[in-house]
Amino acid sequence: MAIKHLKKAAKTPASGENETREIAADMLTAIETEGEDKAREYGSKLHGWNGDIVVGTNVITMAAEKVPH
Repeated sequence: MAIKHLKKAAKTPASGENETREIAADMLTAIETEGEDKAREYGSKLHGWNGDIVVGTNVITMAAEKVPH
């Protein structure tokens, strides 16, 4: 039985690649210019993250202890 496509995608995997690259470059420039506050803003906006950005060694050690060996 032959495959019959009802629709064909107008976009390819590379569609929007330049736009995505430009957005990422703009974000990195903003972070470089405005610093940690801008990084926190993006973290909150894009991922809902409002916690610590830099994790201390004590937090890493406690998390590592929870991982089964």
